[in-house]
Amino acid sequence: MLAEQAGIDYQETPPNPHYEAYKEQMTDYARRYWKVLKNDNNALNYLYDRGITDESIRQFRLGLVPQDEYKYRKDIGGISSRLSFPILESKNAYDLIKVKVVGMGYRTLKNEDPKYINDVNQNGNPAVVEEGVVKRPAQDPNIAGVFIKGNNLYGYPMAHQEIRRLKHAIVVEGYMDVISWHQAGITNTVGTMGTSMTESQMDMIKKITDNIIFFYDSDSAGYNSMIKVLPLLYSKGFNILIVNGSNGMDPADICLNNNFDMHKIKTYINSNSKPAAMVVIENASKSYEQTVIKERMKALREVLPLLDKIQSDADK
Repeated sequence: MLAEQAGIDYQETPPNPHYEAYKEQMTDYARRYWKVLKNDNNALNYLYDRGITDESIRQFRLGLVPQDEYKYRKDIGGISSRLSFPILESKNAYDLIKVKVVGMGYRTLKNEDPKYINDVNQNGNPAVVEEGVVKRPAQDPNIAGVFIKGNNLYGYPMAHQEIRRLKHAIVVEGYMDVISWHQAGITNTVGTMGTSMTESQMDMIKKITDNIIFFYDSDSAGYNSMIKVLPLLYSKGFNILIVNGSNGMDPADICLNNNFDMHKIKTYINSNSKPAAMVVIENASKSYEQTVIKERMKALREVLPLLDKIQSDADK
């Protein structure tokens, strides 16, 4: 309608039928796994022990992969008897009823590695075969791009309106972190799903806010990766705070220890957050012996590229 009023030739691209079929299939998987979870006390008790409620299980469509799932799914192995965390598409984030599943993460309930397995990125690449064993299955070129983990943010469909309203996003690492914070009423929280933030994820947030609060486990690889992408974030004009977790606790632990009390958690954030540039400077200062000129120069070389990207005079 707007295009017609403005005299602009506008044609809407019809939905890709291969994409839609894939998303319907993944959504059916998630629905079936949710039904399995409802009847498995062991898996439910794991979630209850983490403080997760039935309402959160329903809202985030959590499930449990059946033991015999290997008979039905050939696209990914080793997911039987794992919790499933559906990743909802960002395209239709405004409609939580219609929004489809584009991929899933799967968490073990046992003491085994890897702790998490994710659906394979649908990038159209050929199969990876090592010593006669298929390590990664070939991808159907018809659905290349329908699910790339780095192009999605976990919890985004539930969070984007609140991010827009509050004018800042809280970014955490894991599925349980996002679910816990939403359950505590801090619903402007999204997750990068165990990896550093990609440029695509940055651009998703940039469309609705310039302000990010990071809360990553300070001992994780994700935290170190997050520090490395700060120059790109600053170059895009973001204002960035980092929450320093205490005693190695991750965001989900903070929720559980504070009985999911929103006010206590917000107080924790306010008391433990610092500008990202300050955190990098403090870490660099701790890493090198400052009494030696040579080591001071190492610290400066680590900090200067970041300072060069900061656009805000206040942060400088």
